[in-house]
Amino acid sequence: MNKNILKRLFTVFRAFNISHTLELLLGIKKMPADIYLRSEKVDLMGVEIPVVSPEDLIVLKLLAGGPVDLQSARDIYKILKERLDMFYLGKELKRCKLSIERIL
Repeated sequence: MNKNILKRLFTVFRAFNISHTLELLLGIKKMPADIYLRSEKVDLMGVEIPVVSPEDLIVLKLLAGGPVDLQSARDIYKILKERLDMFYLGKELKRCKLSIERIL
């Protein structure tokens, strides 16, 4: 994502007084290799933004491992539990040597 796209994105957030957190993913050690391929492209006022899948976001939050990250992973899991691809999530957690038990 280049500087112009980031400037436009932040301008949109300010213009609409959007106060939600936006996390930019630049790279995390052990993150899923196909994370960008699995992302959904969302148009936000003319800016195409890749949004990671809930399963990948849970993995990223567990890799980060901070208290806020773990709570976010718990919330995502709790809200979307019935719709998650548990096979993929289990495979990625195993690959990263992580356990779903950390958020249950």
